[in-house]
Amino acid sequence: MQDLSDHEAPGLEVPPAVAAVADALSARRPLRVAFEAFAPDIVLHMGPVRTRLTPSTWINWVEYLRCCGGVSGLRAEFEHVECRSDGTVLLRGRWVGQRDGSPVWSTLSDVTYRVSGGRIVELWTSPGNYTLMFGPKAHTVVGFALPILRFRRWAARRASARPEALETSP
Repeated sequence: MQDLSDHEAPGLEVPPAVAAVADALSARRPLRVAFEAFAPDIVLHMGPVRTRLTPSTWINWVEYLRCCGGVSGLRAEFEHVECRSDGTVLLRGRWVGQRDGSPVWSTLSDVTYRVSGGRIVELWTSPGNYTLMFGPKAHTVVGFALPILRFRRWAARRASARPEALETSP
């Protein structure tokens, strides 16, 4: 992955919060660096579904993808960044890793972040961004429900085993 600053539009810089999250997803830096990049209460748009999540939930989700998504060495590689004047930043990239010792990668997909006050307050993604880990059924909101339920069960077990697991801090 190239440095995100290589993709900056004239007059628009990649906000440090988005750069921190991209570095964490790319496994260039630990996930905990992304904690402060997020506002305490984030609006998440997953296809047509809108919900809220915390930075701890986001970090746990990425940890879940990396340990339970069926792809070892999972990381994101970004190839396009679009900084917009409305405070949003679109990242286009793919998930890469290994399955059964062979390299695997997802199709290109987008995630968009909205930054306010130097922190990410909103993000847009889609179930299709997770097809590599969960299969083609994950491409729909209904098909994505099972991985979400499994994640919730995993996170609850993890929190009961290690109460500090959900208290992620920088």
